[in-house]
Amino acid sequence: MNARPREVCLGWHFAPILADPGPAPPRPAPGPADRLDQGWVQAQARIAHIAGRPARAGLTAGTAVAALAGAAWLAGLTGQELGWFGTLAGAAAMAGCARSAWRGRRRLAALLAGERRRVEAARAAHSRLLEAQQREHASDYRAWQRRTAVFDRQPSWFAVGLPAGIDRVDVAGGTLAGWSALVTTIAAPQLSGGGEVTVVDLTEAARARGPRPCRRAGAGRQRRCRPAGRAGGR
Repeated sequence: MNARPREVCLGWHFAPILADPGPAPPRPAPGPADRLDQGWVQAQARIAHIAGRPARAGLTAGTAVAALAGAAWLAGLTGQELGWFGTLAGAAAMAGCARSAWRGRRRLAALLAGERRRVEAARAAHSRLLEAQQREHASDYRAWQRRTAVFDRQPSWFAVGLPAGIDRVDVAGGTLAGWSALVTTIAAPQLSGGGEVTVVDLTEAARARGPRPCRRAGAGRQRRCRPAGRAGGR
């Protein structure tokens, strides 16, 4: 078989120039957001309650002293000075203990308010970080789509030609279908490029009539078939 003027093509191999961009970039995971721990809140309330026991006890004792001193003075059991002294002492104790209890409640409220502000600030920072990650993911995804489109459009299959200085290919063995496919592979680019292909059929199987793509690609071009009669060589 003669084939000219184009290079003889023996087949095709898959060799894309650009590397496969791989799978799409994963979406950023939102992750756990910070929140106000109710167990911590309850623990702080218990601590404040325990810390406020002396103030509550003092408030109760001061109230009792003031009430007993006043009752005893009114009943005539004690003198006026002693009654006034007991009442004033109980009232002073009540005021001091009430102030201490009030300060404890304010400390607890300030502690809880500070924790709520911290949680809100952490949530806002987490939200900003997630938005930045989502914007970055969207940019990476668009870039991946562009790379994938370029990869899909690039030529990936290339002809396998003969090395330089070789203009003949000897094929031994095979089947009729394989010989027909070989003739098709070699003849199609020759005929499509305006060349000529001469097939000498020695198989008595008329393999030159088999490659229909050659006839379509080489419409209007010369194709000569030379049957060898009953020659048995291949």
